[in-house]
Amino acid sequence: MSFLPSTRPPGAPPDPWSVFASALDRPPGRIRRGARVAGRSLIHEYAVVVTAALLLAVAWTWPTLRYPLHTLPQELGDPGRQGWQVAWSGHILLTDPARLWQSNAYFPERYSFAFGDSLLGYAPAGLLGDGPLAAILRYNILFVLAQALLLVGGYALVRQLGAGRTGAAVAAVAVAYAPWRLAQQGHLDIVSAGGIPLALAMLARGHGWSLRHGLRPERRHAGWAAAGWLVATWQLTLGFSLGLPFAYVLAPAGVALTVTVLIRRFRRPGCSEQCC
Repeated sequence: MSFLPSTRPPGAPPDPWSVFASALDRPPGRIRRGARVAGRSLIHEYAVVVTAALLLAVAWTWPTLRYPLHTLPQELGDPGRQGWQVAWSGHILLTDPARLWQSNAYFPERYSFAFGDSLLGYAPAGLLGDGPLAAILRYNILFVLAQALLLVGGYALVRQLGAGRTGAAVAAVAVAYAPWRLAQQGHLDIVSAGGIPLALAMLARGHGWSLRHGLRPERRHAGWAAAGWLVATWQLTLGFSLGLPFAYVLAPAGVALTVTVLIRRFRRPGCSEQCC
């Protein structure tokens, strides 16, 4: 018994037996595709790391967020001053950006905002809200987020260097919650060190380098490298206490990268004395 293709003439009524044919599966719509992407992103490795970092930061700094409008962590001295610094940078950037460094402190000195770590990288947060209560709330939120960023950055760096998930998690906790950091909890400029390991992780990934596998040119990605330099620049704007040592690390890397690019540009493959 053989099955021959249909020879019905054009315009003939449809074959009544076609209703028994198997129906094709409908492709998922936009809502279903979006739900799948959202579900996968929630269980992604770094989504879990960020969530765990935030929860640990809240627990580590508790009761900072218990009364975030009326209390400051550790003491009133340095946290109060640094809360004012963030508020000042946001206020002056909205009203008179040219007078950023001429703060309303240490009269009659003109450029008093440059006397210490300015936390200028937190200026976007200073644009939100106004008044003492907003300054206290802003400081407390930044204080907790800085703790979380350090753990995320430490995890990303150790993971990029070649460690597994468990090893990277242990190393990140050791970096973020080292005992010596307890003595620095009243200094937001010292607590805000998460940009250092995060920038190094991005730069290593952008250049395709890891401690375990070495340099892998096929894994280079210009976007990650550019993001690494942006995060490094942001870290430098927080202050000189951590910015200068970090700059001493970045400077040789930048010089080596520039020299490598120039050498490769002038020594193109296939060029010999005859073709020159």
